[in-house]
Amino acid sequence: PDIRLTAAFGRCGPEGLTAFLSPGDLAGLSVEGVQAEVGLTGSRARTVTAVARAFEGGLILDPDQDPVIARAELLAIPGVGPWTAECLAVRVLRDPDAFPAGDLVLRRALGGITTAEAAAMSVRWKPWRAYALFHLWTARLVQIHEHGSLDLFRLMQAALANPWIRAAYVAGILSATFHL
Repeated sequence: PDIRLTAAFGRCGPEGLTAFLSPGDLAGLSVEGVQAEVGLTGSRARTVTAVARAFEGGLILDPDQDPVIARAELLAIPGVGPWTAECLAVRVLRDPDAFPAGDLVLRRALGGITTAEAAAMSVRWKPWRAYALFHLWTARLVQIHEHGSLDLFRLMQAALANPWIRAAYVAGILSATFHL
């Protein structure tokens, strides 16, 4: 949606580039306008504008922030649920214990278990559940690759460009090598 939002509502930036909307600009858009121009469902368009209003109102997501408080602030936004809050905790807050137990790829990597089962299983990995998450996502990529449905090399190359995934990958190699 970010590319579609920018194409529909972005502002002219330097050198002919289109600049993404500020939270205030995005918060000022109508839900119907976002829905029509970007092609989102009404529910998702309401969530996008609600998130923009939250940022316009002072919401800050920063790695130095208390992740418990940040999650509570995110979950207070209409349309933001546990999966979104946990994924943002992993990616933006860099919380090493964030764990989106409802993530479909994660649950498939764990054998197709339920969200509750994934959450219960993850307790033993505290306070490093985000690292387990990266290993499980990687394991699922390997499972998919073994069935010949994707180019694992290209996916791993793209994934390892992310410093968190790269750190988790290196930690996994060290763990396996030294039986940690």
